[in-house]
Amino acid sequence: MGFDLAAWRETAPITAEAALERYRDLAARSPADAVEPELKGFLEELGSAFAGAVAPWAQEPSARGGVVVMTARWSQSARVHAVVRELARRHGLVCFDPQERQVLHPWVTLSLSDGTRIENPDAERIAAALGSLSRSRYYAILERAEQDYVQVGYAGGFGAVSYALERREGSADRHYRCELPDLARVTRAFEAFAAGEDGWAAGFEWYRVEF
Repeated sequence: MGFDLAAWRETAPITAEAALERYRDLAARSPADAVEPELKGFLEELGSAFAGAVAPWAQEPSARGGVVVMTARWSQSARVHAVVRELARRHGLVCFDPQERQVLHPWVTLSLSDGTRIENPDAERIAAALGSLSRSRYYAILERAEQDYVQVGYAGGFGAVSYALERREGSADRHYRCELPDLARVTRAFEAFAAGEDGWAAGFEWYRVEF
């Protein structure tokens, strides 16, 4: 028994419901003889990532109608998730987890309370945007997928400034917050999230937010 992951290219964000419908349709097809160029590099790097190690697959990855379908052993879930997410991001592919109904897009969007939107911001633009937070520009949110984001709220007055850093991991019952007096740590968290770094949330004193 294993868990499934899939990767494919999209030109715009896709909801979990739409991704599930697409996944079910394409995963039911037979593996393709010819692999689309956009997926070939992904499959090659996927094979190299696990070369020389115990194969994590319950079924070998295959390309079907523009989608790479992967079935891995549950015992290898953390390892496979980390590798597949990073490779999908690097190759500009959507990564879909049908068990969790979670879509991870290869791009991120930074939005500010004044309506400013920045697509795929680099570290410099993230730092500049967060550095502009104030009473009138009081929050920023960096979204990778529906229900997958990090955000910060600015609170300042009488010379004291603090930041409420929050993250959501797929649903409202996995929403966490911590308070920080230091914008540098907030900025580092946003940059690491944007880069898809594993473990970016470590080192913060999070508590779960009840809705």
